[in-house]
Amino acid sequence: MINFVGAGSGAADLITVRGAKLLGEADVIIYAGSLVNPELLSYAKRDCQIYNSAHMTLEEVIDELSKEMKRRHVQRLRSGECTIEMGFILSDITTCLERVADHCSNIGVCVTQVNEDLYDTHSHLNTVKSHPDETFYRELEDARIKYQLS
Repeated sequence: MINFVGAGSGAADLITVRGAKLLGEADVIIYAGSLVNPELLSYAKRDCQIYNSAHMTLEEVIDELSKEMKRRHVQRLRSGECTIEMGFILSDITTCLERVADHCSNIGVCVTQVNEDLYDTHSHLNTVKSHPDETFYRELEDARIKYQLS
């Protein structure tokens, strides 16, 4: 199961009881390191895998989520908790997640275009999908300031 936990005000002692419980039960946590107070990770269990999405592309985040979902499905199949039909549903879910990631990348390129032909869309997507350089992070920060993004 995938859960989204809001960081609230960011103060570790102000997280909701449900949020702290979900973090404590999670096997994998992917958090936005540029936005989330790292003290909130203290609620994670010891063997939890923690990823900072600030250093990942959207596709890498989706890949981690998909990999974890597939791993859990195999565990449930082995224990007899679910059927092979559930695998088809899982496959559809992961395909949809990958499509969402691709669309988000395309939308992001369109939003950042101020004038027509300002960016070469294909080279921009290749840069974002591979490891973005300092220019990308500088432009992202400029957009955050200009459009008051949190």
